[in-house]
Amino acid sequence: MLDERDRLRLREAHRALRLPRGIYHFASGQLESMPSHGELEQLLGERLHAKDPDAVAEGLSGVLHWLYQVEGTGRDEIYLFRDAVRRWSLVEALRLFDWLEGPGLIQIDNLHLPIFRDMGTASALRMFLDPSARVTLRPLHLRLRELPGPSVLHEMEGEGERWPITLFNEVCYERWCQICANLAAGMEQDAWRPVDMERALGQLITEGETSLALRLVHLGESLRTLR
Repeated sequence: MLDERDRLRLREAHRALRLPRGIYHFASGQLESMPSHGELEQLLGERLHAKDPDAVAEGLSGVLHWLYQVEGTGRDEIYLFRDAVRRWSLVEALRLFDWLEGPGLIQIDNLHLPIFRDMGTASALRMFLDPSARVTLRPLHLRLRELPGPSVLHEMEGEGERWPITLFNEVCYERWCQICANLAAGMEQDAWRPVDMERALGQLITEGETSLALRLVHLGESLRTLR
């Protein structure tokens, strides 16, 4: 289990997070700053779960804009998506988003949505569809592969900035979600979600504490399911 020093450091890392609050309104060309990231998360979730293809398109664009704010790259991909996406694929997406369960990355890939064809973008979408249980898998997290393994991150197939959606990588993503859930359950009274833990681990990596982050990943892998 997590000891008190680990919990303290994770709380510090989570407090240091600077999560995006900007929602871009493409029709007006205006960027709105939401009062909190939680409200941004809620708004994107409502758009993604809407019964209107146009609202779903705005939600998907919002996920890509969120990634742009987080990563600092990918601005052009937002407009590539908006130019290339077709209404039939948005209708298929809203049908899928109604019942999607489990890791869901293969089903998302099968929609053939422009841009949402790698682990980073698809996992961000999956997280916004269910932030209570799902997490992202960003290039930031995969920096831990530079340290000696093994871990689920070391096992993933891919290289560079793009990681393909394969059956094996989907299994790895499911394990990553479970690792974050197991660690989040060890935060005691803090009531963290898996995504809160994923973001705290990412912050540790950003701050150069990769050895600690990988040790915690190993710990999360060793814990039985606590949910």
